[in-house]
Amino acid sequence: MRTATLLAASLLVATAFADANPGDFLYGPFDPSSSTLGGAAELLRGGAASALRNPGIVGGMESRELFVAHTFLSLDRRVDAAAVAVPIGERGVLAVAGLQAAVNNIDGRDTNGRHTTYLADTRNAVSFVFGFRPSTRVSVGIGLKALFRETAEEKASGSAFDIGTRVNVREGIAVALAARNLGIMHPQGEPMGAYWPWNTSYWSDELQVQKDDRIPPSVALSAAVTSLPWGIRAGIEIEKVEGENAEVSGGIEYPFDDRLSLRAGGTVDSPSMGATILVPVSTAAVTVGYAWSTGELTGDAIHRVSLATRF
Repeated sequence: MRTATLLAASLLVATAFADANPGDFLYGPFDPSSSTLGGAAELLRGGAASALRNPGIVGGMESRELFVAHTFLSLDRRVDAAAVAVPIGERGVLAVAGLQAAVNNIDGRDTNGRHTTYLADTRNAVSFVFGFRPSTRVSVGIGLKALFRETAEEKASGSAFDIGTRVNVREGIAVALAARNLGIMHPQGEPMGAYWPWNTSYWSDELQVQKDDRIPPSVALSAAVTSLPWGIRAGIEIEKVEGENAEVSGGIEYPFDDRLSLRAGGTVDSPSMGATILVPVSTAAVTVGYAWSTGELTGDAIHRVSLATRF
């Protein structure tokens, strides 16, 4: 029974980290807000975490912020995120953000229980973002992204960039547009884009060739409304990743009181519920977030926590 369990877990992890889209961790939710509201969460919150989804929203920030988040996943998987944003001058904002998705070492065993290999995959993205606010209603931004990946046997590194903008249509209504994971690499016979060139080679047709993984770009459109009755705020995002069907995510946020907000939303395949609590600490205010959802891979519960403070 233990062998079967380990074998099943290994197969599931291998499926979860398959190379159909090696940049899939760059698109999925990484904190409680994005779990329930998708990219529209950044329109409502407008914090440092925007550097991980839409650099244009970063340009609208007017105060410094530190953000960290952690996602608890089954099968020894996890997602961690962190970002810090600092306004410069009257209209500029600089931000640095990091995102890591990893599966820890899992023993791979055959049907007799003998150790054959182990599974490990760590994917990292580090973004350097500059945002600018040309007017009170519009902000724009660009993010340069360094990508690193390491498996049990190989390593890879690459680069990409994001561009985005946010527009306050009128009081209580905002929209944002982002193009993500763009690239200018153009390997022979391959389309231009962002790639993860591996540092090892493999033999094909008696020729040694470099194996590169392409990260497909995406376009995301989001909208948020903050002027609904009873203080309810709502957001929706539509994101189209090249080669995949468009995904729609969204939800609502209800301010229970001055310190507690409740959220519900997500996607059709992965509904989510969560809460955000504002905790005054000394002269700063710390926002603690939590969200619960069901994993698409195993059906197990996914718990996401975050902490943000403006200083």
